[in-house]
Amino acid sequence: MGHTHCNTPHPHGNVDTGFMVAGQGVEGCGNFGIPIVDTTEEMARIWYFPVVYDPTDLPALIEQRYQTLLSCVGAEGWRGCTHLAKLWLNQSLPSTRS
Repeated sequence: MGHTHCNTPHPHGNVDTGFMVAGQGVEGCGNFGIPIVDTTEEMARIWYFPVVYDPTDLPALIEQRYQTLLSCVGAEGWRGCTHLAKLWLNQSLPSTRS
């Protein structure tokens, strides 16, 4: 059975439904990034921190993105670095409070 190794939101075209996170350094699309699932503040958010957009990216550019992300997260925590991420999902969660 064939499959692919890519990171993409909504791989089947259904917005806010389905997320493919399979490109973690495996051969395929060549993209690589770090997904974060955040369910705080009664919200469901998926943040995607891209490092490699395309396998033809220059190694120096990839290294710069990685070091920028690593430095930011080390200094600010991931929440302080969302300006470096793509927000793949941002939905409110049903309240569990009675």
